[in-house]
Amino acid sequence: MPVKVQHYLLKEDLKDPSSKPLYHLRQVPGTSQIQDISDIAKTIEKTGALSAEDVEHTMKAFIYELKKTLLRGDKVKVDGLGIFSTTFHSPGKEAEKDSTVKTINRVNIRFRVDNSMRLVNDSTATTRGGENNVVYVLQEPSSGGGGGTFAVTGVSLNDAPVPAGSGELNLTAGDTLKIQGTALSETVIKANFATTPTGSYTDRSLSDLGAVSIAPTLITIQVTIAAALVTKLLKADTGAMVYEFGE
Repeated sequence: MPVKVQHYLLKEDLKDPSSKPLYHLRQVPGTSQIQDISDIAKTIEKTGALSAEDVEHTMKAFIYELKKTLLRGDKVKVDGLGIFSTTFHSPGKEAEKDSTVKTINRVNIRFRVDNSMRLVNDSTATTRGGENNVVYVLQEPSSGGGGGTFAVTGVSLNDAPVPAGSGELNLTAGDTLKIQGTALSETVIKANFATTPTGSYTDRSLSDLGAVSIAPTLITIQVTIAAALVTKLLKADTGAMVYEFGE
């Protein structure tokens, strides 16, 4: 099954307000699922002679033995998967007597993938459709129920609804601003805001507020700007207001 990806905007230099925004790709949120041992065991049961219970018991026993081996400082090589090993960190001491096992403050499990397990992007692979190829597809703007007429239907700040006309919206770094609506990926939206209470209000790109993720029915902004006072949202091409915060 292809992996769905989408565009999002991120400034080239997050510390520079004048830095230009660049388009990046990431997997569409909500399309990645966690498969646990029980799920994998049920899948194996359908293709083999073992029951799901037997497979799950075997996998849990393997994990138990894997941990015991690593606790001895040994490595575990799983053909077709990779090698598990451990490392540790110990800060340096000027005196040898001060460098003891008690100074080991972190133990790490390392994994080196087997060459036969390495994955490649199918769109750039030498052989298309290979068993180790990951197929990526760019989500179209109209997919996921996002087609229709452009409209902003709601806004939330840190998952709390922000009604229109409720007053100037105060943003600070670390906030999450969400804009809900329809056909949002087909129209560029700007925000009218100032960075200080006495500063001038100007129409600026949403990427000036932070990292922007755009989907047909949702725009998510991870705010990185130190502070912003937002009065309204508007269309970039016509300047038409689509959502007003100010009373």
